[in-house]
Amino acid sequence: MFTGIIQGVATIDQLSDKNGIRTLEIEFPQGFCQDLEIGASVAIDGVCLTVTENLSDTRASFDVILQSLSVTTLDSYEQGANVNAERAAKDGAEIGGHPLSGHIDFTATISEIEHLQDNFRMRIAVDKTWMRYIFPKGYIAVNGASLTLATVDKKQGWFEVWLIPETLRMTSIGNKAVGDKLNIEIERGTQVTVDTIRDTIEGNLGRLTPVFERLLQEQGIDLSAIGVNGGISVDPYEDDDEDEYNDEYEDDESFRIEVTDTPSPSIDDYIINETRLYNSEHMESDDLQKISCYFRDRDDCIVGGLTAKIYWGWLHIEYLWVEQRERRQDLGKVLVQSAEQEAENRGCVGSQVDTFSFQAPEFYKKLGYSVMGSLKGYKEGAERFYLYKHFGE
Repeated sequence: MFTGIIQGVATIDQLSDKNGIRTLEIEFPQGFCQDLEIGASVAIDGVCLTVTENLSDTRASFDVILQSLSVTTLDSYEQGANVNAERAAKDGAEIGGHPLSGHIDFTATISEIEHLQDNFRMRIAVDKTWMRYIFPKGYIAVNGASLTLATVDKKQGWFEVWLIPETLRMTSIGNKAVGDKLNIEIERGTQVTVDTIRDTIEGNLGRLTPVFERLLQEQGIDLSAIGVNGGISVDPYEDDDEDEYNDEYEDDESFRIEVTDTPSPSIDDYIINETRLYNSEHMESDDLQKISCYFRDRDDCIVGGLTAKIYWGWLHIEYLWVEQRERRQDLGKVLVQSAEQEAENRGCVGSQVDTFSFQAPEFYKKLGYSVMGSLKGYKEGAERFYLYKHFGE
């Protein structure tokens, strides 16, 4: 077992490959190898290695197998590389960091580094499948160093750590650059807890999982953070007998209809997500994307804007607004064209919008949109127009 408290920075002095084994001869700080026996464990950048030869008080040899090379950064190191080193903890030793096994879970990439006086902030990009085990204020091992998680973004797939000058002095982390790979070991207690909860919920709740998930989200508890999958989709549109859903509804005690002007966000989300799940079974992707375009004046004030969504290869314009005094400046035209260009760059084939007769149907027609239909009967004689435009025509 290791503690995550780095005992010194060592240097790879020699390396050689033979029969699928990489042998590393590493130079350690003075006295590091004293009483170090063959077979002892040493963590090198967080990877537990076994001593194969104790060459001196400052030098030892290790063999690394293909498995360790394939899942860690050791495969990329060259002669002269600096690495973090920690000897295995002795029985009764103080745990200054948190318990580590030296078994690396995955490698991650540095995406940002920022020096703020004596503070050092590092953002690390992580495969999202591992984010379920990463929580703010929790522990994580980065190249063998026990660090506290400062900020976590599970949707984007990254976390940040802050290092004090002493940590930078005692480790090689301060020498890393954006794009460098790091060895990551997650905290085992967190992993066991998350996996146990996930397996229990999925095994026992089954198709009720989405309902419980949304109810818990209203209380600030996010089951998706621990990787709990949604339940089984209930498809209201598809059955062996298509006419079954056309049968007349029988008013009995099996169902009850509820109409409300104070809807439950959790239930609404459930309905939306189940519908999208159904859609995804029939379309290649239901990956909803958003686009927003803004106009600012010299004082950085918003004078116009457009919001839209992209799905299934089409741009859907939702809202377009320009400050009254600026409406003769073609700002609306520029906003629409900017959104169209971005949508086309993302692979969209066209754009669609609906607008009322008192809003902007003529405006969109001038931009090449065609009316595909309208809906009358609104109050004050208003008519709703549905327009579309194919890009490239």
